[in-house]
Amino acid sequence: MSKAIQKQRGFPDLFIAQPAFLIDDNVNTIHHSGLFLEIKKEGTRLYKKDNVTPVNDHIKEQLEYIRLLNVKGYYARIGIGFDDCKNIIDSYLSV
Repeated sequence: MSKAIQKQRGFPDLFIAQPAFLIDDNVNTIHHSGLFLEIKKEGTRLYKKDNVTPVNDHIKEQLEYIRLLNVKGYYARIGIGFDDCKNIIDSYLSV
């Protein structure tokens, strides 16, 4: 089902349609139109040992899609494992 609604490769697994106003590191208020979350299993590595190069082309596409969603005004993240995903969601919804 999710493949039928995803327009292109790299589209995140979860979208929470709840706008939020978050404060960035410079104490600026930023409006986000919703939360996109790419869910990865515990232990997944996103980057090679250099911490810059994505581990494969699929991860590279997902990282680019996350970057584009952030530019468009969404709060988009990759969560690795249950606890990380829960923390991202809880943090976003607690504002």
